[in-house]
Amino acid sequence: MADDFELACGNGRWAVKTGTDADAARVARAPVDTTISDLLSMSPRQAPRLDVRELPVEFATWRVRNVLLVHFDFAWDKDAVLMLSDGSSSLTAALPSPACVKAGSPFQSSIATARAALPGEGQVVTVDGVGFIDEAGRVGLHPVLAVCVGRDCQPR
Repeated sequence: MADDFELACGNGRWAVKTGTDADAARVARAPVDTTISDLLSMSPRQAPRLDVRELPVEFATWRVRNVLLVHFDFAWDKDAVLMLSDGSSSLTAALPSPACVKAGSPFQSSIATARAALPGEGQVVTVDGVGFIDEAGRVGLHPVLAVCVGRDCQPR
């Protein structure tokens, strides 16, 4: 049975999404430059284990540069969901609500800072985020740890 937190914020792989899983401290924080296509090519196309990070995708912070923020919306679990595109491929990136990140997450302050700096649709952005494999086996970035607006900007 879901508790009040899960009903309000999320469930499933929520611990991995927000950095409250057992391996969160092992995630490399220095961003690795990549492309949307390269990230998508790492998709295992199968569901990951519930509360276990998958190597190598979910143990790294990835940076996608100069991509278009095509769409931005809020999901039922209070995630800010960004659809990013490089013109040929698209990638989902998400930021949980800071209220939905439990204490102890090494990503807590970065999530709050990135969420406060959310850009609008139609802007060129650079995004740093932890790799995440969703229930369908598709790679995305969750949580986003930093975002900046403008060509060749530097996330902080």
